[in-house]
Amino acid sequence: MARIGPTESELEGRFLECLKGTGRGLTYGRLVTAYAARFKREERTAKMHLARLREGMAAGRVKEVAWYRGREGNLFGDALDKTFAQAKEDAERPPPGTPENTIGLGGPYYRSPSRESWEICPETNRMAKTWVVTLGVVDFMGCPFCERVHALGIRPEDMGRVVHAWELDPLLFREDYEELVGFQMMGVRKSRIPRIMNGGHYLGLMVRPSKYANPESWNTELDRVNSPERNAPTRVRGRRLPRR
Repeated sequence: MARIGPTESELEGRFLECLKGTGRGLTYGRLVTAYAARFKREERTAKMHLARLREGMAAGRVKEVAWYRGREGNLFGDALDKTFAQAKEDAERPPPGTPENTIGLGGPYYRSPSRESWEICPETNRMAKTWVVTLGVVDFMGCPFCERVHALGIRPEDMGRVVHAWELDPLLFREDYEELVGFQMMGVRKSRIPRIMNGGHYLGLMVRPSKYANPESWNTELDRVNSPERNAPTRVRGRRLPRR
């Protein structure tokens, strides 16, 4: 007598057992491995069972197991798990409008490169596909959760490179740049910096000559400007200096 395979309902229950407590979900390969180990099946059989389950998911018959496309590929999980449901919602959220490459803050930041990338919000720790713009050597992401811009730090490709001072300015004054990039590209107008809220000004966005990238050159120039000979008066108050 021919052996009858498990029904869709039985497969759904089995895969749910493998997906319990997996948080953001399991990739295709990890789910196949977990199913094969749990139910003592070959991986080929596990792949066939998962293919049948996906057919039921596409037809709407299987509702407790869901999937989404994330940074690691297709991720499967328990549709009723709050962590998985939140990750699925974040991944399927449409990314903010990608800024054109010609949008920038002027000066050396004109035509700042931008790209779409999977990034994690540093405040909420949630992941989504969004746009990233590079100013100098610093990456800034448009956050769909906070509806603001976050500085992600120095771009990994530039970690070992000698850079100019103006390229590090966005890192030193990251709050200023976060707000101004947010204003330029997301329309964020409300400041979160106390000194700006109290009527102050932005300190960043200053372009320094490349010779000041060397601290020794900076100190030499500063000593020359502040030297007593340079600051000596040419007139004495109240009378003329004698002619030579």
